[in-house]
Amino acid sequence: MKIKRLISLILVLALALACCMVLNSCGDKDKGDDNGGDVVTPPDNTPTNKVFTVTILNDVDEPVAGVELTVSGKGLKKVTTAANGTASVPFPEGTTVKVNVSKVPEGYFKPATVSDNFHGVFAEGSYELTIKISTTDPNENNGNGGTPNPNPNPNPNPNPNPNPNPDPNPPSGDQIAYTVTVVDQYGNAVSGVRVTICDVQCRLPVETNANGQVTTNVMSNYEVHVALAAISGYTLPAEVIEGYHASTEPGATGVTITITKN
Repeated sequence: MKIKRLISLILVLALALACCMVLNSCGDKDKGDDNGGDVVTPPDNTPTNKVFTVTILNDVDEPVAGVELTVSGKGLKKVTTAANGTASVPFPEGTTVKVNVSKVPEGYFKPATVSDNFHGVFAEGSYELTIKISTTDPNENNGNGGTPNPNPNPNPNPNPNPNPNPDPNPPSGDQIAYTVTVVDQYGNAVSGVRVTICDVQCRLPVETNANGQVTTNVMSNYEVHVALAAISGYTLPAEVIEGYHASTEPGATGVTITITKN
């Protein structure tokens, strides 16, 4: 009988010890979050977006609505000023943001460029920028605006034989020729694709020629973005940035984009 009682006592002690271990384990879980265990916060490397606001004023510091702007930072964004003369775009904090006045309402002229052919540049750490537009053409009278030219040209047409087919986008010292080539998955040129090319501003769409190419002059010191319009019988590539199908660094002379023939 003593042996049976001893065995029973050992079994009771073992059961009590097991219950204690289970209770301690549950207690350790309660030291963490509601789901058990320690709370672990993953690092957040997402850049904080800042709102960059552009204000357009006229000659008497009144807001101007309906001004179309191309704002560049991480990609390009096209915005239009509201009734209070402002337009806002978000970019990651620390982005270098520049503004080009693409189109002004009737009766106004674009302002003179202030830096690298941009009409406005945000100062470092600044998120507000004011640009003025005028009813006086800044290029009038050799850049003197409304000031009369003291030495007007007596001959209004010094060149009696002007070029009958002038280049609508003549290159300047800070421009280079840029060619977009569109091919299918077999390397064949695809004609008739409407291509939009953007640097500081977006040009009107132009269809690729028989060689699958479109060429225009772009700013040599600015990245170029290219968008394609849908064409029957083909599938366009996935977007790469802000709705554009290709992007190249400043100084690039062209890009080849492959579309898939269905």
